[in-house]
Amino acid sequence: MTHIKVVVCCLMKITQDVREYAATHGLEEEKAIEAGMQEKAQEFVQLGSEIYTKA
Repeated sequence: MTHIKVVVCCLMKITQDVREYAATHGLEEEKAIEAGMQEKAQEFVQLGSEIYTKA
């Protein structure tokens, strides 16, 4: 697979994940993105605000 195909595939997966999150939470896609980003921001702080963490 070329790099462009990988990027497109990843973007398609992200788009599908956002749509599923929106449907699950009863939100419009834009609101789902905002809510998801807020959740990830809280998770980031809870995990010590480190970009690289041990798996």
